[in-house]
Amino acid sequence: MKELIALARARPGEINYGSGGVGTTPHLSGELMATMARLKLVHVPYKGEAPGLIDVIAGHLPVMFCNVTACHGFVQAGRLRALAITGLKPSPVVPGMPTMSDSGLPGFEVVGFFGVLAPAATPREVVARLSAEINKVLGRPDVRERFASQALDPGNTTPDQFAAYIREAVNKWGKLIREAGITMKQ
Repeated sequence: MKELIALARARPGEINYGSGGVGTTPHLSGELMATMARLKLVHVPYKGEAPGLIDVIAGHLPVMFCNVTACHGFVQAGRLRALAITGLKPSPVVPGMPTMSDSGLPGFEVVGFFGVLAPAATPREVVARLSAEINKVLGRPDVRERFASQALDPGNTTPDQFAAYIREAVNKWGKLIREAGITMKQ
């Protein structure tokens, strides 16, 4: 990653990076990297991650940000070289992989997530019960193993922690989108 950043600094506007489309988590990862490292990168949006990954494997695209579930198999098979993960901490599902933060961009964090949401009027005791049952299932060894086989970490949060995470994400990404001038017509 440090070499990529140095190359992009030496060749502003000449390094293309792919993503699965405008506004996706991988696209925003590239924009965050460009912003934090003060780089001029060229975003190449694809209609999904699969076509972009094909172009990286074929050597038509130099680098791509992708969701771990889309590219992990290619990395394991030796078809792609992973440069870094975007979480702040090393991943238990991708052991030994450096983080972007450790690779020259302190504080860089992009973590995709799946969540369960309920209508705002759902009683707190119902939300608490659903959360407890979901976390119980996510804690089972067979479920954790299934998640790990897809390079995912099921995590474990309370409803209040998850709500705070969503609020923080909306603020963080909204600011980046505005500052980078990202629109759906890119």
